[in-house]
Amino acid sequence: MTIQTVDRVDMAGRLRRWARGLPAHEAAVELLLRAWDGRLVHPSRPWIRLDDGCLWLDPDRFHPMPADLSEPEQRIVVIVDALASGRPIGHLADRLVELDRPTLRLVLAAFAHAGSRHTVRLAPLVSWSEP
Repeated sequence: MTIQTVDRVDMAGRLRRWARGLPAHEAAVELLLRAWDGRLVHPSRPWIRLDDGCLWLDPDRFHPMPADLSEPEQRIVVIVDALASGRPIGHLADRLVELDRPTLRLVLAAFAHAGSRHTVRLAPLVSWSEP
């Protein structure tokens, strides 16, 4: 199997399995999958990796930033990188500027999820159930 042969639904499921149990990774994966209908999750993107049958998100591959991303997409990639790697996000307000409302809602839900503790169950701001 190569990464190009993994279909979109299978890719989403595999990424979710890889992230399961780590709230910040779960949030990063869900943000990538849900922002703009998942167009940042594609086999051609360097941050989507397949090693020994395991599909995973490699935040080290966000750098350098691909030139074909729009400014809002670049902002989401920076946020996903911070969630997945723990790297500083920089000035948060600059990252949120000009995001459309649905995408901003996903970012806020991702932050809330990443900050959750699995020992305390609160209702999510956005349901991460599969569409």
